Amino acid sequence: MNLFRTAIACVLLALLGALMAQLLLQEPGYVLVRYRGYDISTTVAAGIGLLLAGLAVLAVAGALLALPIQLVRRYRQQQHHPHVSEALAALRAGDLPRAEQLLQQASDAQAGLGATLIKSALPAAQGCDARESSTQVLDSA
Repeated sequence: MNLFRTAIACVLLALLGALMAQLLLQEPGYVLVRYRGYDISTTVAAGIGLLLAGLAVLAVAGALLALPIQLVRRYRQQQHHPHVSEALAALRAGDLPRAEQLLQQASDAQAGLGATLIKSALPAAQGCDARESSTQVLDSA
């Protein structure tokens, strides 16, 4: 349903743009900008086009500036994800000290809901007897 709404919104925006273009082509208007001794004159349609192009350049520049931050965040998530899966594998295998160590490393590295879930699994790894079934521990966590 979201795709349909997006398609309808794009069609309506294209129709609105076509209508505005027709109105601007009938009477192009006049825009004069004076700034520090410079006079820039253009039509309204060209002024709107320049404004939209400037906004697009700013959006691309903002995305490019945010890209390194996103890449570092994604890299950190990928680096710490194996700790959780290795910890669960160690917990299933019965290697409780290793599972506890890996879960602690993963909870130190991650924040938010994932860290809460990992920290809730730590007591299960610490309190499990060697005689207990590891699947019972995983179900309780």
